[in-house]
Amino acid sequence: MKEVSFSAKSAVRVMKAAGLSPLVPYPGSGKPWRCKCDRCGKAVAPRYNSVQQTGGGCRYCGAATRGKQRRNQDSKVSKVMKARFARPLEPYVSAKSQWNCQCLKCKRTFRIRYDNARLTRVACPYCNGSRVDPNEIRQKLVSRGLHPVEPYPGSKKKWKVQCQECKLTSSRRTDGKVALRRPCPFCSRRRTHSQTAVEILDCAGLVPLVNFPGANKPWKSRCTSCLRTVTPRLANIRGGQTGCAYCSGHIVSPTEAKRVMQRAGLVPLTPYVSATAAWRSKCKKCLREVKPRYNDIKNGQGGCFFCAERGFDFSKPAILYLLKHTKKEILKIGITGSKTKESRLATHSRHGWKVIATWEKRNAVKIARVENDILNWWRRELQQKPALTNSQMPQGGFTETVSTNLVRPRTVIMRVNRLLGVPD
Repeated sequence: MKEVSFSAKSAVRVMKAAGLSPLVPYPGSGKPWRCKCDRCGKAVAPRYNSVQQTGGGCRYCGAATRGKQRRNQDSKVSKVMKARFARPLEPYVSAKSQWNCQCLKCKRTFRIRYDNARLTRVACPYCNGSRVDPNEIRQKLVSRGLHPVEPYPGSKKKWKVQCQECKLTSSRRTDGKVALRRPCPFCSRRRTHSQTAVEILDCAGLVPLVNFPGANKPWKSRCTSCLRTVTPRLANIRGGQTGCAYCSGHIVSPTEAKRVMQRAGLVPLTPYVSATAAWRSKCKKCLREVKPRYNDIKNGQGGCFFCAERGFDFSKPAILYLLKHTKKEILKIGITGSKTKESRLATHSRHGWKVIATWEKRNAVKIARVENDILNWWRRELQQKPALTNSQMPQGGFTETVSTNLVRPRTVIMRVNRLLGVPD
């Protein structure tokens, strides 16, 4: 019994040394011992073994001590806040606690966590744009001739304002500096009012059939001249384009296209497709079948190349030739009449060209189509531009040249033979 009593007294002395006053007799080394902390006055129940080994006792005081050790030094915290143009108005507590500060720029007072402040360049939410002052926003809008017509809705919503010049109402966000610098969208022509759009359409000779969809969207309308339905864009009309594509000639009706072909002495054999597509027709004069384009007929070119009074005579035999420059790595393809063969090739020879291959056919139309196929192969498939300019080839024919970097003479010869049905 005396040994136990001595052990209890020793335990009490250890607890007293740790700043704890036992409230109940010693229960044992491994059991919770209800005590009172001499520092904070709170009741705790540590184990004697833990107090003897670690020296601690009160878990509340221990947590406060550890938190104080983990906290940043006041000098370091003040230096960080000063670099972010903020001055603390109260002592630093912790990195995650709200902290009253004053901005060194705008002198406003705000609350911020230290963890958030050190991640920004400017701690003040008003200066970095994350928070706005309604009175300041109102003054900026009024200075640009825009008066709010409703209470401030918040930084994440649009504020309805009225322009004092055009008296039109618009809405804009107030959380961005760019939106505040912009003037009235109607006066600056960034937006068009529906009534103004109708007036512009009326000046272009159009009557709207649906409500105004927007300046850059097709607007279904009816032309007052030809009474056709068109879909122009208001932005294009403002840019100087005509409203009706039919009246301006950009779109051609099949009936009008057929009338143009008949005036040129041609009878269409197939329906109209487009202005740039070959249109299978028959010449009224020679009764031969041709394939002119509507654009060419509209621009004044003859419809039938057999009946042409000048230029290449497609009713006679023709020759397709392939040339190579003697000093430059350049190829040229072309066609000529059988009677003019010697003079045309001699002209090219005087300018440094050498004949590689020639093909003579009685059907000049087929020869011309083969030449066109070769040129399309060079320009569209291989994406090769003419190797010479007009000034570099005074005898003409620079558009039918190509560099031999990607096009070899043997490859061209094999392709022509295949198109003409000639064995290699």
